[in-house]
Amino acid sequence: MGTKGTGTIIARKRGNRKYYYYSRSYRVKVDPNATGKTRGSGKSKVVTQQVYLGTAEDILKLIEEAR
Repeated sequence: MGTKGTGTIIARKRGNRKYYYYSRSYRVKVDPNATGKTRGSGKSKVVTQQVYLGTAEDILKLIEEAR
């Protein structure tokens, strides 16, 4: 996933279960040739990535298996 941005864990409820996702957002330049962070250095857009982690039971099972 890279090293840009910081992430958070989000819980979404569907029915009686909660499903967990890892989400992070960061900015990238629309024009890859544009450089710098000052005004007029090129347009940027926000990129959001989400990775499905599973239910709490799935996550706990994976942690226990890793031990």
